[in-house]
Amino acid sequence: MQSEALGTWLPVILVTVFNAGDTLGRLLQLSKPVERWIVTPVGEDILHPTTGEHIGNRRPRMKYSIVLPCVLRLAFYPLLLFCVNPLYIRSDALRIVIVLFFAMSSGWVFSCCFMLCPELCKEPK
Repeated sequence: MQSEALGTWLPVILVTVFNAGDTLGRLLQLSKPVERWIVTPVGEDILHPTTGEHIGNRRPRMKYSIVLPCVLRLAFYPLLLFCVNPLYIRSDALRIVIVLFFAMSSGWVFSCCFMLCPELCKEPK
């Protein structure tokens, strides 16, 4: 992939933008408003009937499902294919922005899954 303005540097810039965007997407989980969007379980804890000890979690119902952002990310794949062919998307800035948003969504969904997984699993006895 080559561009008129950036020449052969475009792939290097896109990889750098992807890595920076992925890191930024993972860091978005540190802010309080974002963590309430998806990874807030509504399920109940399972307690031992006599001791009241926490045994595990019922399968929590989520306020919003993590599946929706994963499915919405599929819209990026045709956009990324259009970025490869300069007939569809000629602007280097638009290519960089598309890769940046794809990377940010990738990092954000990845960290959401890792934050959600321990809440879905039973605790060891």
